[in-house]
Amino acid sequence: MRRAHFVAPSLALVLLASGCGDGGPGSHGPIPHPACSPAAAPVSMTGDIFIFGPTGGPWNGGAITALDAPGGGATLVDSGFTIGGMTPCAEQVLFLDHPDVLPVQTGILFVPEAGLEQVSFQTVTWDFYDMFVSLLGVTIDPDLCLIASTVTRRGASLYTADANHGMAGATVTIDPPVAASSGPIYFHWYSDAAVLPDPYITETTIDGGVLFVNVAPGTYRLDGHKDGVSFRPAWVWCRPGVFINASPPHGIQEE
Repeated sequence: MRRAHFVAPSLALVLLASGCGDGGPGSHGPIPHPACSPAAAPVSMTGDIFIFGPTGGPWNGGAITALDAPGGGATLVDSGFTIGGMTPCAEQVLFLDHPDVLPVQTGILFVPEAGLEQVSFQTVTWDFYDMFVSLLGVTIDPDLCLIASTVTRRGASLYTADANHGMAGATVTIDPPVAASSGPIYFHWYSDAAVLPDPYITETTIDGGVLFVNVAPGTYRLDGHKDGVSFRPAWVWCRPGVFINASPPHGIQEE
């Protein structure tokens, strides 16, 4: 069975919605944020769901949970969504559950006074997930998590016309550090139809993708590095049995 590789989506959703374990949204530690004056009323977040791979593109459907606003329901229109009830000037984490794709959690998002746009979910079908796990030759521990992000060029994202929005020649570090066997694993760009994780390459390709496997629960900072380039980091909240993807434009991006 495919889902023997990873925790069942329903269990992951229960764990996330319960707020149990490692703190919760808004309690991740000293994450720097821009100056913000809380508004009187809650704000909204909008975004889209994307599938990674040659069969990718927009994805229709799924249950989206906002962990800091359990009463805020998501309204989906095709692949797009709007979710209200967001606390301005606070951190937020969203989770997407659908039986046909690997459930995915966003990175830690900061919600400005005006709300937040272009919040992307990017995940894979179960077939592609199985293929990636097989290619890497790893056994996924359901008590740990998977973390992904994309190193992107300034202004580029899943929302821009250029399919290759990543920055080649960068490296990614994670703090606190993890075992070398966990990554970083960079995605090798062979063509637009073939982008695969490759444990033997040591920097990003033009895809920009990076993956860490079997990471212990906790809060982590992902930093990009390249001579002459400054990057905005991404923060992620690793939960047991959950796939976290700090995807563009809210991932590791050139400043």
